Amino acid sequence: PDFKRLESLVPVEIELIDAMDRSHGHTAMSACNRLAIEKSDNHGRIIVFLQPDTLVSDGTLKNMERVLKEGKRVVQVAGFRTQLERMIPSIRTHYDAATSSIQLSGRQLVDIAKDKLHPISQTCLWDSPRFTNYNAHIYWRVGDEGFFARCAHFHPLAVYPRVRHARFDFTVDYNYFDQAVPNFDDYYIATDSDEMFMCEMSRESYFIGSDAPNTASAFQIARWMEGHTTEKHRRSFSKKIYFHNGSKENAEWRKAEAFSDQVLKEAFSIVNKNLVQLWKTPFYFPILAERTRLYYHTHQAFHKSDRAVILWTSKLVPAYKAYKQTIGQTKVVLYQYKPIRTIWNYYKILRYWITTPRQTLHKITARPRNYAKILLYWAKNPMQTARKIIHRLKAFV
Repeated sequence: PDFKRLESLVPVEIELIDAMDRSHGHTAMSACNRLAIEKSDNHGRIIVFLQPDTLVSDGTLKNMERVLKEGKRVVQVAGFRTQLERMIPSIRTHYDAATSSIQLSGRQLVDIAKDKLHPISQTCLWDSPRFTNYNAHIYWRVGDEGFFARCAHFHPLAVYPRVRHARFDFTVDYNYFDQAVPNFDDYYIATDSDEMFMCEMSRESYFIGSDAPNTASAFQIARWMEGHTTEKHRRSFSKKIYFHNGSKENAEWRKAEAFSDQVLKEAFSIVNKNLVQLWKTPFYFPILAERTRLYYHTHQAFHKSDRAVILWTSKLVPAYKAYKQTIGQTKVVLYQYKPIRTIWNYYKILRYWITTPRQTLHKITARPRNYAKILLYWAKNPMQTARKIIHRLKAFV
């Protein structure tokens, strides 16, 4: 019955994907998206991306239509991932048999989902002891009312391309929109769950990313932005996202907003500086490594000083490694020559005495008579001492 109702509203076509590479979920999803984009672009249509494991709040699609009619070309919605096993029983209680549907407002859906965060979404919480190293979403829990969020990647709900047959890498939410709709002014990002809200449902056993202990920091966000964002992603971080089941008047919301502003200000202060300006900072080398990787593997435009530092470092590092290897091999060869080994041993003793005066003094005071005799002999017979050393060295030649 539901399929018949859908068919009465829009033309429906089902395509089997048995011949498609399904070794990885994202690979198959992106292949399906490319197929849909190609067909839609051939007819100049709007593309709506809906996944079968995603719940959409009541009113989201109506508001999407309104925004598109107002002239926007891209509609993006933020959401979070929930545990499928815990969501299904709660959702079923809202099933209406008369209409064969489940109707939940944004506030109702947030209220159900907020306590059923998937482990992946739990790592996006700022105070998580296992904070994610993929910082596309950052959440702050606001009491029992929901979450405040800052996001770089959003769910791509709809797009009306200005550039048809645009290509993309990885998934559509990475850089498809950059190619299909180049002007960021054509984008609409829903910031309030009352207007639009979507939440994904995944099995609890499903996990991607790192589950290692980690603490959130502005530097980590900056380092992630260096390698995983475009200019539009970074501009999207300015949007303040509210997932709430009631009013947003609580002071905790203002506190989360202010804290997130400070975090992103620090992160962007790192990202927006060139390598010369970052020279004396403790995170210089990780940022240099990330920008070097991007320089050689992407076609991004780089600041001229960054380009100079990267090229200079790229030549210096192999030369330094070769130098270290040569020096290491030379040391091995020279150490096998006995006179040099003897001098080296004397040098190590003297260096130890100079660099560790306390330990040396302690040893002397522990055995003063022995050291006194040696020092007295050296002082009284300097020439004989020198001859003995030369004689020993000659014995090795």
